Amino acid sequence: MVVVVVRIVTTVLVLLGIALPATAQPASPGPLQAPGVHAATGLKFPARIDGHARLVRSVDRGKSEDRPDLGYIWTYVVEPPVDGTVSVYVYNAGDMSIPEGAASPQVFTQFHAALAEIGQQFPNIDALKIVKGPTDCTIARVVFRCATVLAITPTTKVPVYATVLVTAYRNYFFTIWLQWSGTRTTPAAAEDYLAMLVGEMTR
Repeated sequence: MVVVVVRIVTTVLVLLGIALPATAQPASPGPLQAPGVHAATGLKFPARIDGHARLVRSVDRGKSEDRPDLGYIWTYVVEPPVDGTVSVYVYNAGDMSIPEGAASPQVFTQFHAALAEIGQQFPNIDALKIVKGPTDCTIARVVFRCATVLAITPTTKVPVYATVLVTAYRNYFFTIWLQWSGTRTTPAAAEDYLAMLVGEMTR
């Protein structure tokens, strides 16, 4: 899971304008693309979602890195009013039996590893803190373990929010990371957008 989390944090740092360490760079040139539909779960990842999110990168990490347990990543750029990025991860972490929903020890392990890795990898970000959660949240009829994190870049003091959602969906971990600028949108708008996004992916 550490590699997956580093990729999540990388997107946050791009929004913050902070230089990335070598360990957070893509693992290999020319990675294989992830499919538009994840066959085992039926989750859908079209080129555009609701006209506001545009797919800019997808990676089949199982084939690109020879690590089937790492699954797939899809990254979208989201237009205003959210004006941010969405990264979606579907993987099993080598676990062949994952209880459905957000209440299992496996989901808690994945969720807390994601939050812990942010602070461990990047201890110098100003005012990095959880501002909502952790808690369970129901989004488009799917129950996730969720939290919202606030990070502030040391140079510009621009607030960047990130909401992480983790659940088990049809025997895979389904993780969403939505990042947005606190100067351009509100947490309420971001939550509304997440509901639409999950609804489109699961319909």
